[in-house]
Amino acid sequence: MVVVAATAFVAGAVCLFYASKALRTRRAAARLEVEDDPTAWLLPPDEREDAPEDPVEDVSIERGAVLLFLGLLCFLFGILSV
Repeated sequence: MVVVAATAFVAGAVCLFYASKALRTRRAAARLEVEDDPTAWLLPPDEREDAPEDPVEDVSIERGAVLLFLGLLCFLFGILSV
């Protein structure tokens, strides 16, 4: 059972890693830390003072959400198998 739990945890970690890449969460967190004005994200990108390069084509909400769900499900199976 320990092998099954370890496999489930590894699969969950891989799914969560690729979900964060698909959703660009690291870039979004960095953008929140850099912004001096907390409401600057409400402005269109071309009107911001320091608009980061953030192409929308790189973000896949559907793929990220599915991978996030699968990662959490793998962690749940890992916890239940221990």
